[in-house]
Amino acid sequence: MRALVVDDDATLTTLVRRLLKEDGSAVDVAGKAEDGRTLARVNDYDAIILDLVLPDGNGVQVLQSLRRDGKKTPIIVLTGTKDSEVTVRALDAGA
Repeated sequence: MRALVVDDDATLTTLVRRLLKEDGSAVDVAGKAEDGRTLARVNDYDAIILDLVLPDGNGVQVLQSLRRDGKKTPIIVLTGTKDSEVTVRALDAGA
């Protein structure tokens, strides 16, 4: 499996990367929305793990952009927000 993790939290990305690699997966990491969007457009991933709050943009916008581009890769959203409206927007966008 090949996965992309888009999150600016270095501790979290290190942990997720380590766990996925232990399971035999190849993992790319992006700390910014634009970097994640670019990697997702250029490479084929089996899964994308996407934070909703990134230093240069909104994860929902990244998600919407990828879906508009026709990317059907499963996207798992990670967020620290308790705002259910944000969660609903992410699900509506294709998470």
